[in-house]
Amino acid sequence: MSTAEPVRHRYGRLFVRLGLVLAAVAAVTFGLVALDGVGRDVRQVGVAAQDQIVPIAEILENQASAHVELERLLQNPDVAARFPGLQRLLELRERTAAIWADLKPRLTTLPGAVPGIAAYDASVRATELNSDFLQEVVLTSDPRALITDPRFVGLQMAEDAQRGAVGELLAVSVAESVVAPAAEANDRLGSLGRLGVAWALLAAGLAVAIVAYAAQSIRRDVRAHRRELADVAAHARRLKFDQDVATGLSMARTETASLAIAEEALAEVGLLRTAELLLADSSQAHLEPVVVVGPDGAGPQCGVRTPKDCPAVTRGHAVTFPSSGDLAACPHLTNRPSGACSAMCVPVSISSRSVGVLHAVGPDHEPPAGEEAAMLVSLVARLGDHLTRVRATSETEAQASVDALTGLANRRSFENEFRRVAARGQPFALAYGDVDRFKALNDEHGHETGDRALRILSRTMRQSVRDLDVLARWGGEEFVLLLPGLTSQQAVEVLERVRTNLTIEQAAGAIPPFTISFGVCDDTYGVELDELLRQADYALMVAKQTGRNRVVVSDSSDTTSAREDVPA
Repeated sequence: MSTAEPVRHRYGRLFVRLGLVLAAVAAVTFGLVALDGVGRDVRQVGVAAQDQIVPIAEILENQASAHVELERLLQNPDVAARFPGLQRLLELRERTAAIWADLKPRLTTLPGAVPGIAAYDASVRATELNSDFLQEVVLTSDPRALITDPRFVGLQMAEDAQRGAVGELLAVSVAESVVAPAAEANDRLGSLGRLGVAWALLAAGLAVAIVAYAAQSIRRDVRAHRRELADVAAHARRLKFDQDVATGLSMARTETASLAIAEEALAEVGLLRTAELLLADSSQAHLEPVVVVGPDGAGPQCGVRTPKDCPAVTRGHAVTFPSSGDLAACPHLTNRPSGACSAMCVPVSISSRSVGVLHAVGPDHEPPAGEEAAMLVSLVARLGDHLTRVRATSETEAQASVDALTGLANRRSFENEFRRVAARGQPFALAYGDVDRFKALNDEHGHETGDRALRILSRTMRQSVRDLDVLARWGGEEFVLLLPGLTSQQAVEVLERVRTNLTIEQAAGAIPPFTISFGVCDDTYGVELDELLRQADYALMVAKQTGRNRVVVSDSSDTTSAREDVPA
């Protein structure tokens, strides 16, 4: 918005023009007085100036004062000090309304004044529709925050319309009430000589020229101010969009939820465009579409497959291509089934690395620009920052729930998963495994070989079970498996597959051979984890006693005898 000083400067120019108009009127009056025999016409001009032009000048002055008062209200941080200003503003408006009520009947007699009267009345109604804004200006703690309020923009536009209407009425009043009588007087001046006629016509011409210039200048100022208000409104829309995106992302705790917010935002920015967001996969070597927006749901189908192939990613900033047919266009824009097009590509940076791109496509020679381009860049920046935080949080949580050596769940994470499975009431089996003679393996070949054996075993178990099964390193060389939906006997088949695959994994001889024994039980022993682990441990001891490298199902009748000490 404009500050108070530029507003007063514009009104100062307006008063200079009004002064020129009044000077021209005085010149016409002086010329007519100098011409003997036209006293009646001179009185008519004087009456017109008193009845029409002077009230119009008062309206302009009141409008200027009212606008300055509104500017002061918006800049005054003291709530109590704003009430006198509001009172002065309302008094100025009432005074202007009274002048207009008295002036309007006289103006209606002028043939060319009807459009100006209608425009002025319409602007007054627009001002009244937004009058409740003044109460908020007085009561709010930060009146400058209301600058982008649509009602303030409405007041500004209504004031511009009033100034334009008054300028038109001023031109009509001078032309109809001053220039026309002067011309009629000149027709009756043949006996007074050519000098008097020339003077009157010159003065009238000067008045018309000055009025025309003033009206044109007023209209130019109105157009400039409307453009200024349009810029303010566009900036307000951008601020609201940016705030909405930030608020939506702040509530998205996962990457999937964050991408859903981005999809909604993209649809809001470019309703007539197709767009897609491509992000690198875990290898950072391939780009995959994760968000697609478009009328047909297909998206622009960008041909870029790796981050290094995208011009926007390699350059590190947004790139606009006005036409796919241009020599400098991205090669991935050409030969698309939809034909020639324009595009804007914005790189996505996560953790300070460019790992994706937002690709928005539009009609040929109509790429995103101005407000739309700014909103796309803002969206990508917000999304990149948020995904950085989401991934960092996810990595931290994963580190807290995963065993660092094997990549399996740790004890705490397993206990949480067990409670969720048990709460669903579905059957499950639980297995307790221990690497056979692991201490001897460590002592003979070193701890590095032992760690490698544990990693090979963990990888083999993951490859041998289902995705819904839960694997955890319980401590040292001990492992626990939770197998939802299976009985003990069904779990034996899974564990035998683990043993078989472990033998195959060691066939290449890259590591000394080792085996694992398992004890198994199921939910027939209840849903208390401690009790189930005790039953599985009994079965594991039986497996150790009976030769190791085997799977034993828990049998409560044999658990006491299985407690004998047996080397691992």
